[in-house]
Amino acid sequence: FDHLPSFAFHLNEEANGFDKSNRGRKRHLILIYKQNGRIEIPEESRGVGCSENFAQRFATGGHDALKEKYDLQGPVAGTFYTVAYEPGWVEYWLCFASGTVGLPLPFPLPGENDFVGKGECSMCQKPPKL
Repeated sequence: FDHLPSFAFHLNEEANGFDKSNRGRKRHLILIYKQNGRIEIPEESRGVGCSENFAQRFATGGHDALKEKYDLQGPVAGTFYTVAYEPGWVEYWLCFASGTVGLPLPFPLPGENDFVGKGECSMCQKPPKL
């Protein structure tokens, strides 16, 4: 199961791109549930690499659906953390996610994710190391 790091962005006034000057932080919520036993994820549902099932983890139907599907109790705990826009990384991860499904996510961003076809995550450029 590959990890998709948290990232955040604010839309520009036209709502067709990022407001790259807005470094305001967004909250990301973490909910902890009690498992009643070992959870087995079917092979076809495991998101690994640039595969179509990588994006399936986001089509869960919400936390109530996950709770029911995996017979979870709770939530028994929770917390949050904040994330701000990081130039280059937001564009990279949206490009990567777009490549897993072959659609520009969340919408076409010229030069960022509008050229990515299904399975073409290698076209996404990581930002240079500082």
